[in-house]
This record gives sequence, structure tokens and C-alpha cells, in this order.
Amino acid sequence: MMKRGWSSKVIIRYVFIQLPGLLFLICILLLLHGWLEFPVWVFWIIVLASTGIDVLLFFYTWPSYDWNQKDTMTGETGIVLVRLDPTGYIRIHGEQWKGELIEGLSPVEKGQKVEVCGREGLILQVRPEK
Repeated sequence: MMKRGWSSKVIIRYVFIQLPGLLFLICILLLLHGWLEFPVWVFWIIVLASTGIDVLLFFYTWPSYDWNQKDTMTGETGIVLVRLDPTGYIRIHGEQWKGELIEGLSPVEKGQKVEVCGREGLILQVRPEK
């Protein structure tokens, strides 16, 4: 599987998508601060904790924000879990995926290996491994 690093465009997208939620949280906290009169340090701890969570989650979710990323499943090999005739299930890297044989190929039995040729949504287009 090909791994890529994140770019400044990915970081900017992530920040702009997370920003409205942070601004909404700040508005809610300001309203609560006016009504409940809790200390200002509580306000800042909540804002910093929320920002910290967003920063930590970035490292797990950044591929979702890389809209130019190529399909990294193409060329991968998987094992058939449920007979492909023409659809079934395959396991790749410990994950179960729905697979569909390329048109015109004969069924592939459970336990055989297949190669990913493409993807349509969450369905992998596969053919028997050579």
C-alpha cells in the first residue's frame, strides 16, 4: 500500500472544516459564561482541549482531506471470503470488503486470491490473481 504525506492544502482544508465547530463551541461557552458565571480559565481549558482533540484527530483522518489522492487499493491482493459470482466478500489488510468480478470472468471460490483492479464507491473491482 502506498503511503503519502500530507500537504499544506490538506492542513488548510482540515482547519477550515473544523473552524465552524470551534467557533460554535466558543459562542456557546460565552453564553454559558454569561449565565453561569464560571471562571474564565474553565472557558480556556475547554477551548484548548477541543483544539487539542482536533489536532490529534488530524493525524488519523488527514487522508480524507486529500482530495487528489489516488486509489491506493488498486493492485492490492486479497483473499476471497465468500464466493465471487459475480459479487462476494474479500479480505484485504485485515478488512472485509465487498468485491465484484470484472465482467466476463468465471466465479472465484473461497480461499483463492484476487487482485484489485479498481473501485466503485465501496465495492472493489477484482480479478483472479495471476
